[in-house]
Amino acid sequence: MDDLEAKVWRRYGHLRIYVSRGEQKVGWYDVRTGRHEIDLPELAAPFWDAVRTECHNLNEPPPSIPGPPHLIAPPPPANPESALTIPSPAVTDEPDDDLGLNRAGAAAQARSDELRDWRAWLAAMFGARTESRDFAVGAKAERTVGGKLDKWARKHGWHVLHAVPVGRNGAPTSTTY
Repeated sequence: MDDLEAKVWRRYGHLRIYVSRGEQKVGWYDVRTGRHEIDLPELAAPFWDAVRTECHNLNEPPPSIPGPPHLIAPPPPANPESALTIPSPAVTDEPDDDLGLNRAGAAAQARSDELRDWRAWLAAMFGARTESRDFAVGAKAERTVGGKLDKWARKHGWHVLHAVPVGRNGAPTSTTY
């Protein structure tokens, strides 16, 4: 045996198994998502044995081991920025309730467009403040702040949800976390 030690880590909705040999990190496996990272590919087989044993102790399903050992831990991308991109979901003709597709300021801009009529155009000609203009200014501010939030989130491995519907017309009846 390679004297590997497995430790369970539960935080922030994750259930991970970290495997090490003494002070040396071997890798980790996320039980809920199946994601994993192996730092020492030469210890891949004992790593998976330790993970399977710990999954059994946790009464969790054992992992399905991906392909040959040389495919378990792919090399990092040549461009580190490409690792931070969030893949966009496939586009379909069906309506989609995926909040991840909402853009910053989209809800405010849509409301501004709804309120824009001939009276709003006339008021704009005289520099008068209208509800449509207020929503348009708010949408622009949301896009500015949203862009900065997106940049920060990508840097730290997060994803920001923009234009989340709230209130009577958009709120869900129950929330599941």
